[in-house]
Amino acid sequence: MRSISLLLLALVLLTASCGGVAFQPRITEKSVLVVDQWVRTSPLMIMVQPKRTSMREYSALFIPFRVEQEISDARHHGRELMRILWTDWASKSLFPTMVYDDTGFYRNPEEALRLARQKGADLAVTGVVTYLLHGGTQGDTAASVRVEIYDTATGYLVWSLEQAGQMEANNVEDYILFARKTRLPMDPMYAVLSEIFDSMAQPLLDWNSLARS
Repeated sequence: MRSISLLLLALVLLTASCGGVAFQPRITEKSVLVVDQWVRTSPLMIMVQPKRTSMREYSALFIPFRVEQEISDARHHGRELMRILWTDWASKSLFPTMVYDDTGFYRNPEEALRLARQKGADLAVTGVVTYLLHGGTQGDTAASVRVEIYDTATGYLVWSLEQAGQMEANNVEDYILFARKTRLPMDPMYAVLSEIFDSMAQPLLDWNSLARS
């Protein structure tokens, strides 16, 4: 019995290194090891990026995503997903001035540039959601996002980044001594997008490091 307890303890410690974990010991049936599910992402694709490190501070206007997938309330989803991006990058102080205009809508680059110029912003930050699967706390969740950043002075696309991520639904794996069960967060879509936007922020932070110092 002591060896079984030590084995279960070792499994708890091993799994804890991968994220949140809870152990539920039981007498009449298998004990349950509950582990937080994690986000799987594709490699970050950078299609367009500046050749040189930024030497100045930029102001940026964030414009809601265009959701290309045919789903209900596509514009609402585009607004809320861009809000996650804006909040994430604002927490990192990616640009000294970051304004989110949730009344706008990304139709095309010309429209995005017009809106950003009207607000006096140096950059227009927008993009396209190419795939969206919102499984909530019961099903799989996945998203594929392309973020585009335009320079309002030149009209050029200066950054284009794309990445996909997914979080699988709960599953239970039965072993001889215990069962391993994964659990989802309250908002899996937020978790998936936060992981993607954190990944995208890193090259932008490197590019803008001198201006931010």
